[in-house]
Amino acid sequence: MKILIGCPTFGIDPDPRRWMTSMLTASNEIVRMGGEVNYCFPYRKGVCDADNQIVKTAIAIEADYILRLDDDIWGVQRGDITKLLEADKEFISAVTFTNDFPYALMAGNKKDKSMSLKYIRSNDGNFLDEITGHGIQTCDLTATPFTLWKVSMFDKFLYPFFVKEPECPPDSTFCDKCAGLGIQPYVHMDIQLNHREVTPWNRLHLFNSRARELLMKRKLDPTTAIYKKMADMFGEDGLKDLLSLKGTLEEEKIKNENTNSNLSE
Repeated sequence: MKILIGCPTFGIDPDPRRWMTSMLTASNEIVRMGGEVNYCFPYRKGVCDADNQIVKTAIAIEADYILRLDDDIWGVQRGDITKLLEADKEFISAVTFTNDFPYALMAGNKKDKSMSLKYIRSNDGNFLDEITGHGIQTCDLTATPFTLWKVSMFDKFLYPFFVKEPECPPDSTFCDKCAGLGIQPYVHMDIQLNHREVTPWNRLHLFNSRARELLMKRKLDPTTAIYKKMADMFGEDGLKDLLSLKGTLEEEKIKNENTNSNLSE
């Protein structure tokens, strides 16, 4: 088994030890499994150019897999790469969160399968459901923070494999392309990683505080779908249930109990 570890390298994280430790954790695990590890770290290239270079390198050295990383993702644990390999999928990714509001899980399914991800990105609306549950899940959209691709997958592509499109993130463009080629992306919900300072444990706190701040300072456009959702949760002034952490299971339980109580009256 030959694996190319590829990472478009931008030097974004002020503490590069975090992602490098994660990369070495995966690398050492592959070696312990008897695999051969190679590396390709294109430096300060556009993301699509860097990913094209990574795939071309993997094909040239006849690698079996590409482990594709981002250099601002960290928290990889021993056993994570094994989980991705054992899944035996063409395209499977760990999951993480956006590094800014609304700190969304970067793995989702379309509510309307006929919509392209490019269309969803370009239009305001609630078009995606975040993936829930545990283990291996199918998805329409995933980022590639810690992602395993079978190199044979790229036999289905015409070059360039990755193409930059205006106002559409490379992840969305690539997942649209995969859908057109019959390649199903998967995410492994048991591998949740940190994105810069956003972790699976502080994400909800960050969401609550930022949402309230945006509402209090009137920085959300009241004609947008995100404003309507935030105003309903936190109030138009951001002060509704100020001491409550919105989005928790306990908060939802209380809300449902109050709703049922009102209905019974």
